[in-house]
Amino acid sequence: GRKGRVVPLSQIHSLRPSLQPRAWLDVMASAHTSRSDKNEAMEEILILAKDKDISRWFLEEGILDSLMYILSTYFRNYSSFLREEPPTHETSEQFISFKPGGEAFHHAKLAANCCVALGKAHCAAVHTEGDLLLMSAYSRGSVPVERQLAQMLFEVPHHMKVLNHPGGQGGSV
Repeated sequence: GRKGRVVPLSQIHSLRPSLQPRAWLDVMASAHTSRSDKNEAMEEILILAKDKDISRWFLEEGILDSLMYILSTYFRNYSSFLREEPPTHETSEQFISFKPGGEAFHHAKLAANCCVALGKAHCAAVHTEGDLLLMSAYSRGSVPVERQLAQMLFEVPHHMKVLNHPGGQGGSV
């Protein structure tokens, strides 16, 4: 790995196609890339996730860590606003950003859509048509997206920040 070096977005599209997924993953994993850069990376990941092999690679390389961090940060801040508490140290954004149409909302929605796309690809790759037990539980033989997402989150290791309430220290699992 090239720790600390992230290919500028303007150069990623000119890379060989086989190198692009790594470059987009680096954008997602870096603490130094902006929200708009991460949004562009997630839009590309949505396209790339249609390929089962690339999807599997993203999951093996830990893309869920970045996506789940975006989602957990969004929901933590959104719930703080709803409880009329000051936002966490992670943001100085106004509540409007967390509502539909806002920048934080859009960022979290892209992350959620990436999770859904990766979940579909994961189930298609791992749970083949031979997986009759799973399929027989559903009418018309199609597994609901929610189940596909839950299956991926259950089967693919990823880090999640755990907050112990009330007043406890957060940890990582």
